[in-house]
Amino acid sequence: MSTLYLVRHAQASFLSDDYDRLSPLGHEQSKRLGAYCAGRNLRFDRAIVGPRRRHRETAERVAESYQAAGLEFPSLELMPGLDEFQADAMVTHSVGTLSNRYAHLRHLHEAFKAAEDSHTRHRGFQKFMEALTLLWAREEFDAPGLDPWPKFCSRVGAALDELCAGAASGSRIIVFTSGGPAAVAVQKALALSPEKTLELIWMLRNTALVEFLFSGPRFTLSAFNALPHLEPDLWTYR
Repeated sequence: MSTLYLVRHAQASFLSDDYDRLSPLGHEQSKRLGAYCAGRNLRFDRAIVGPRRRHRETAERVAESYQAAGLEFPSLELMPGLDEFQADAMVTHSVGTLSNRYAHLRHLHEAFKAAEDSHTRHRGFQKFMEALTLLWAREEFDAPGLDPWPKFCSRVGAALDELCAGAASGSRIIVFTSGGPAAVAVQKALALSPEKTLELIWMLRNTALVEFLFSGPRFTLSAFNALPHLEPDLWTYR
């Protein structure tokens, strides 16, 4: 039996000019994940990263914690199939075409834009994105540059199948990715509906571990949203 660990990236720079980089807290979350795993002498045979900067920066901080502990960490291997869905294309399309079609979406977006403090803006954006992604998963719209929900799931599933098929028995693989691919991996293990899969995306905290056991056709969820390396005051969702 082999083990696959999926890590949702650390806190990124939400509502900044460049979301795709870790915040100072995100760097700290990543270092703590690495120190926790190194402290338990958890060795990995492969380390995989999605194509985003936040994926790689999370992995690099983990690797640095291993090096500080005098332990080896595998070289990072890029796997584009474990990228997140194209949220920018989705939001751009929704502000125009979809807001005219769906009144509730327009109202949620207006509430987000009118928010006067960061807490209210975070909550407003979350509600807006939940409504928007639900329409996407139900295949009620498409947009330039945005993969349909089935294609997104198929792309992530193919990457996971490739990883598992090439793994030696008893191996450990760690993957640094985003909430969407991690949720699709759980969907693969539990045969969840699109709606339930989306719920998992919003539940996943930054640097949370999702663990699977696999062998041949077997792909079993072992742990979800685990944060043994962080105190609750360091838990974040974006």
